[in-house]
Amino acid sequence: MINNVSIMPNEINKYTEMVLSGFVGLEGFPLLTIDSDSYIVGVEIQSGLNFDPKAGRHQICIGKGCALAEGITFMVDLNHDYRSIAMGEWSFLKDVRHDLKVHRKGTIIIQNDVWIGHGATIMSGVTLHNGCVVAANSVVTKDVPPYAIVGGNPARVIRYRFENEVIDGLQKIAWWDWPIDQKLDRKKDFDLEPKDFVNKYLLPKEIRRYENNSGRKVVLLIPDVYSKFPLWPQILEKFLSKDRNELELLIYLSENETSDDVEELIYEELKKYDSNCYVTLQFGKDISEQELFEYADYYITTRHKDCVHHTSLCDLYGVEILYGTDEIL
Repeated sequence: MINNVSIMPNEINKYTEMVLSGFVGLEGFPLLTIDSDSYIVGVEIQSGLNFDPKAGRHQICIGKGCALAEGITFMVDLNHDYRSIAMGEWSFLKDVRHDLKVHRKGTIIIQNDVWIGHGATIMSGVTLHNGCVVAANSVVTKDVPPYAIVGGNPARVIRYRFENEVIDGLQKIAWWDWPIDQKLDRKKDFDLEPKDFVNKYLLPKEIRRYENNSGRKVVLLIPDVYSKFPLWPQILEKFLSKDRNELELLIYLSENETSDDVEELIYEELKKYDSNCYVTLQFGKDISEQELFEYADYYITTRHKDCVHHTSLCDLYGVEILYGTDEIL
């Protein structure tokens, strides 16, 4: 499946889903999501989604204020099974279904204020973190760290835009999440030297971690209960299909997403599995998002509208990102 996308600067002023149309079984499927002030001169999305629609191994999330040039390619879940004896589309094997020996990856996350140069190729299974730069014609096969400048094939870090203290400060300030009125009031300060900007706006709040004395690693799942093509049920199936005594699955519902119907939906799904796994259902009225990420060790992405924001919180609190689209969790 190949789709071309172009979005002009200042065209997007809020979180927006671009959905597929005219595909049987995929009508309304989110081709990509993009947030305010991001633009795309020209992107070609090549995806294996049409080969296995039920698996849904496709998710592209673009945060706020990202600048994507022309001739960019996103390649999603198009790996061949190079660890098997035969990796092509052999006619004599077309009716044979076998277990894949390679890790299928279906997610590309581009956080906030990211610049991707002309002709770059982005492979799935990566996150381009806040403030990073991808040079023209680069091939990105691994995560790009915050505020790194990368280039080449495969892309490697050339240098960082700022010193570590400034990068850490900008990550904590997260100015891209300021309300628009606040951005307008402070717009002259965007001409400051980065160090002075950080000194002015960094609050004296220490990032800390909640103590987890259970001995288990905590895996955080924020269900995409309002998505037309939710990932959370298949994530539960993958997670609960085997005993994971060493892990706690923490399922979180924010206060504005909590309802009796949603709670019942999740409880009914959990009842399907007879698994020796420790599962906790947590509601937003009892705990904040920040406290959640202070407590978690891993975060599983979903099609939740705040997915990019959640991955930024992972960066702040040292939480490892797992992709909910992936074949193997």
